[in-house]
Amino acid sequence: MQTHQLRVVALAAATLVASGVAAPAADHLLSGTVASAAGEKLGGVTVSAKADGSTITTSVYTDEHGGYYFPPLPAGKYKVWAQALAFELARGEVDLTAGSGGK
Repeated sequence: MQTHQLRVVALAAATLVASGVAAPAADHLLSGTVASAAGEKLGGVTVSAKADGSTITTSVYTDEHGGYYFPPLPAGKYKVWAQALAFELARGEVDLTAGSGGK
């Protein structure tokens, strides 16, 4: 089981933390938390992921504890971003390929 992590700090102090875990059939699970710079978990934030070279974006919302959970995603490199009202957009990248070293 491989873990992938991503950390991005936005200008308005929102933090997006992502981690991916290998799932069956070469799909990967991408999940994490969104918090303010002060550490407050942010619920209701839109978190989106788009594979490099794809036109399809998958979006989910954080729960009341700031957690988000994507459905299983195919292996590959993804652009990941979060957007909340009153916060700047937070962007990052995650590599969900086997042997990517977890970053």
